[in-house]
Amino acid sequence: MNGPFKIGEIRPIEYFLAIGVIIGLLFSMIADGDESVSAIIPQIIQWQLQVLIPLFILIAVHSLLHKIDRFDNLNPWLKLSISGLIGALLFSPLAIWIDWMYGEVNPSALSSGLLHEFISVAPPVILCWIAINAPWLLGFQLVRKDVALKIESTSQASQISHKEPSFYELLPENIRGELIYLKAELHYLKVVTTAGSALILYNLKDAISQLRIDGIKTHRSYWVASKYLGRVEKIGRQGQVHTITKDIIPISRNQLSMVIKKHSKTTNQLK
Repeated sequence: MNGPFKIGEIRPIEYFLAIGVIIGLLFSMIADGDESVSAIIPQIIQWQLQVLIPLFILIAVHSLLHKIDRFDNLNPWLKLSISGLIGALLFSPLAIWIDWMYGEVNPSALSSGLLHEFISVAPPVILCWIAINAPWLLGFQLVRKDVALKIESTSQASQISHKEPSFYELLPENIRGELIYLKAELHYLKVVTTAGSALILYNLKDAISQLRIDGIKTHRSYWVASKYLGRVEKIGRQGQVHTITKDIIPISRNQLSMVIKKHSKTTNQLK
């Protein structure tokens, strides 16, 4: 089922914004309230706030949590659940404030209603957050039609030239250096080269399948080019590898022995 949805160029922020607006409109249509024309616009605005504010809180929370190695190594679905729970907790006071602004909450009940609001908010927030990100976790991509055509033609050419993988077409030209490593980050792929790094909407598995250079998948979210494997460290039953560019890449328990062998082989070849 992997493959691009050819529905126009969509960057992550544009995707989240579009989905948020659509969800807000749907909620405003099905919510109980005054159906008069004068009440429709305030109701739409209220639900846009109720959807877009938590959505951007979730994005910020998830991005910050990704800086923690222990969180970064978790199962992707679990990571979404955790960031969704924290995001719902942070949004609960704001949800009460929005309701108060629209006269739906008594000021005296603001503090006492916090727990009730969190219990009400958490399930839909977490479920929507997981659903919004599910397409990328399932391996789908959103690629502009002309870019998709370039990818197909470049893929055919790469089979002959064995140079750049086809996903390089999605990178800025000034970033298309020699590939060092790839990192799957939810709905996008971090591509690190000798010229810099960039995030693209792409699936790690598909990107690896296009590579014509020697490398190894050190972790379910990482692939590293063999020539850039530096010092390997064992940390309990897992490990980490220092690339020549001084980045630290985690090694899963299942891949540790393979990475050590690959590093040893590459080191011997370079001597």
